[in-house]
Amino acid sequence: MKAFAVMMLALLLGLGPVRAGDGKLPEKLTLAEAMSLAEQRNLSLQAATEDLAKAEASYKKAWSSLLPVASVGLGYTIWDHAATTQMADPSSPDGFRDITIKNQQDLSGDISVSAPLIQPQAWWGVRLGDLGRGQAELSLKNSRQAILLAVAQTFYLALASKRLMDIQSEQIDRAKRHLTVADLRHRSGTGKRLDVIRASTELLDAEDQAQAASTAYDKARDALGSLLGSRDGKTLPIPVEALPLKKPSWDKAEWESKALSQREDLLLGRLAVRLADEQLTQVWLGFLPSLNANWQLSYQFTEPSSFGSVDRSRWFIGLSLNLPLYDHTRYADLDQSRATLRQARIRLDDAEREALLQLRQAQRSHAQTVAQRKVAEEKVALTREALELVESAYINGTGSSLEVTDARRNWRTSEIGLASKVLENQLKLLEWLRLAGEDLRRLTKQSS
Repeated sequence: MKAFAVMMLALLLGLGPVRAGDGKLPEKLTLAEAMSLAEQRNLSLQAATEDLAKAEASYKKAWSSLLPVASVGLGYTIWDHAATTQMADPSSPDGFRDITIKNQQDLSGDISVSAPLIQPQAWWGVRLGDLGRGQAELSLKNSRQAILLAVAQTFYLALASKRLMDIQSEQIDRAKRHLTVADLRHRSGTGKRLDVIRASTELLDAEDQAQAASTAYDKARDALGSLLGSRDGKTLPIPVEALPLKKPSWDKAEWESKALSQREDLLLGRLAVRLADEQLTQVWLGFLPSLNANWQLSYQFTEPSSFGSVDRSRWFIGLSLNLPLYDHTRYADLDQSRATLRQARIRLDDAEREALLQLRQAQRSHAQTVAQRKVAEEKVALTREALELVESAYINGTGSSLEVTDARRNWRTSEIGLASKVLENQLKLLEWLRLAGEDLRRLTKQSS
């Protein structure tokens, strides 16, 4: 029982903090309904969805670098006085006349348009933006499956806790019957006071353990509600008994192939290699020339100065060619990009190796829990039969109270052990399926 309690506590603590939204949950939930609600309401998953929106925005930004840019400018200035000078003018009385160099007020505007014609690096940036979108989509899928795994684990944990409550409830009923018989035998003079004390102690112990099982059940339900978006924890969901997950057949080559082709983390690793390769290409494209086109229209609203152009409006079209000759930082960028690509390939190889190892270990662990569950079921059958025989003998006056106490303790231990093995079997199967990259939403078809 201690090992089982430690396992449940570790699982509860391992879920991590989950921010939850408002809204009430249904009172009873199937595993399919729990997973569906998690996809709709879990805020960690909603935050991951926003990463995809940011990736979409980055992709649009990459495209925008290939589009023309237009702007309008308007300038207005007022000076303390106009700037003037004098020029010789024989027709003037004093032989000079004033000429305005700069007007006191000046208002002008311009419209400019620039368009990239040849920008190799910007073209490749669009490819990188598209890869970024794919990366965000895979990350979202990975986050979704992690949330669904936590929901399924907590769901089965709650069911196991409910089974513990049922065991303790039956334990209380049997302890009460034991106490009744011990008290009757003591009153009739055929039993000992020690038997009554022992039976009373057993009842108190059973009630205490029942309270602990109820608390564990509420904790598991509260954790499940938190994963499904519940904030206050007032209405705790009640998991509806689910069918046991079906054990799949094991074919090493088939499951390893599934893991390599389905696991989101490995797909992300391959995408990281491709992204690093594309980024290296983008650095190489920086050695190519680029060409931009510019068009500008300007207009002078106020009177032009005497020394300025008499044309109020002017426009021009220009082309600018940039031919990179030497920039040593580009070579450093190449070295860095090559190192990033090599690192991504090494990490992918290591991740694939680790993934296959985890899959094999998970299958072995599940096979072990299957065997242990069968042994636990046999123990429950034997200890229950022994308890029935000992209780019957005690009621008939041929057995001892101590035998009943020992038999009941053995039966309770075997029942708790079975509940532990059933839960462990389900969790190991969930781990196995997830390590193979299976979509956990498919589990609802066989467990709801």
